[in-house]
Amino acid sequence: MRTNGDIVKAATAAYEAEDFDALMPMLDPDVELHEWPEAPDQRVFHGRNAIFEAVAEWGKAWEHVRAETERIVEAGDHVLAFVRTIGKGRGSAIELELENYAVYTLRDHKITKLQYFTDRETALAAAGLTEDDVRQEGT
Repeated sequence: MRTNGDIVKAATAAYEAEDFDALMPMLDPDVELHEWPEAPDQRVFHGRNAIFEAVAEWGKAWEHVRAETERIVEAGDHVLAFVRTIGKGRGSAIELELENYAVYTLRDHKITKLQYFTDRETALAAAGLTEDDVRQEGT
């Protein structure tokens, strides 16, 4: 039986490979995607097709961008992913590298909610984790 962590690993691999056909079955039909709270005009996207809308919107701001999941920590129905985002803003020569976090909420082996964070403490709280939990998971 696949764990929530396994599902998140498979979903992030499919997303990073732009294999949306593989990604869609892992998403609940009513999935919510929440952008970083610090983002200008932070939005919430609803439904599987909203993934395409979000990617299209992000493409307007980025010349190129990729997200690399470095580590995941399971916490019951939540999975916290430590992510490194690397990209270049559209119209800018500046390369950006950012540590950020994704909190996945799962129900019945489907991703029902995905929240992005730039603040570690906020991400930990959203996942129901503490720094001690994360340290213990790493040992």
